[in-house]
Amino acid sequence: MEEPDFCLICGKRLKKLIYEPEIKFAYHQTCFNKMIKDIKNFDEKLAIKKYGYKPLYCGLTKEQVEAGEKLIVEFD
Repeated sequence: MEEPDFCLICGKRLKKLIYEPEIKFAYHQTCFNKMIKDIKNFDEKLAIKKYGYKPLYCGLTKEQVEAGEKLIVEFD
């Protein structure tokens, strides 16, 4: 696996870790902590805007439902 060059959240360059090359990070620590805080206090509008979250309805996205795919609801 190739070492990531940029943070997956903010897009800025990551520092190269010299002392432990086997550990591969994809986020800055502050970016990761902000993401965990956002997950803990989940807000759908923030998740859509900031992380590209797409809500699912019975395993289908909103676009798929609007395109005419049928929803299958099972009751146990």
